[in-house]
Amino acid sequence: MGYMLSILCYVIAHIDLQSRFLMPSSPQPKMNRKMIFLASLGLLIPILLVAIAFVAIKSDAENKRKYEQIQQEQLKQIEQREALEAK
Repeated sequence: MGYMLSILCYVIAHIDLQSRFLMPSSPQPKMNRKMIFLASLGLLIPILLVAIAFVAIKSDAENKRKYEQIQQEQLKQIEQREALEAK
């Protein structure tokens, strides 16, 4: 097992050395700040949209629960008024 690992390390190091010194490739363009900024926005915007949707759904559920509670309280008050008027 150790022998195979050492061979693998040797091959990786050899490939790395070859790519750096023996085979010069075309120069890779460096990422400038604008590109990094745009990539960051591309990742952050979907995350923010999902977070906003989650907060909206949670808030909607709370509002619905409060509305139903208020509606039940109003129905009780109406029933109490009708009971007093019937006497």
